[in-house]
Amino acid sequence: MRRTEMNVAARLSRQISGLPGLEIMFPVQANAVFVRMPDAKLAALRERGWQFYTFIGSAARFMFAWDSAPERVDVLAADIIRLAAD
Repeated sequence: MRRTEMNVAARLSRQISGLPGLEIMFPVQANAVFVRMPDAKLAALRERGWQFYTFIGSAARFMFAWDSAPERVDVLAADIIRLAAD
């Protein structure tokens, strides 16, 4: 795994940790962030064009490739932060 993958996963985790109604399920140790949030919030993220796998009831897995742009991760984090505030 390249450092960029974990860096952007850790970047997302740092930005959204502690938001109300959201739980980072596992420590970031690789290129994925596992997040539990209400189904309506997951649906709203999909409506905004984000693609991710859901499992274990109301949990999402966000995966990052070696060439993931940190700026794109910031946009995802901003969408999650907005949804958490609603």
